[in-house]
Amino acid sequence: MSGTRGRKPRFTVDGRLRITDLGMPHLDGRAVAAAVKALDPGTAVILLTGWGARLVADNEVPADVDRVLSKPPRLAELREALATIAPHGGPSS
Repeated sequence: MSGTRGRKPRFTVDGRLRITDLGMPHLDGRAVAAAVKALDPGTAVILLTGWGARLVADNEVPADVDRVLSKPPRLAELREALATIAPHGGPSS
């Protein structure tokens, strides 16, 4: 999905996981997460951001985001996030 294609990005959710960045040109990762969850609440959303630790520490993780990973994500952190989501087929509790 590209935020430059139009005012309102249109897309479909065809998987159980989406990984998005918080800040992208012409698009906000929080809006992507909300749109994904509106289409399929069972789809897990991982948000990548340079502000990851701060979002978690300040309890400002967006409601539609299942996991926040700081950029660049460490491979071990990404594997752990995927492992907690994949066995359940959806977001972790």
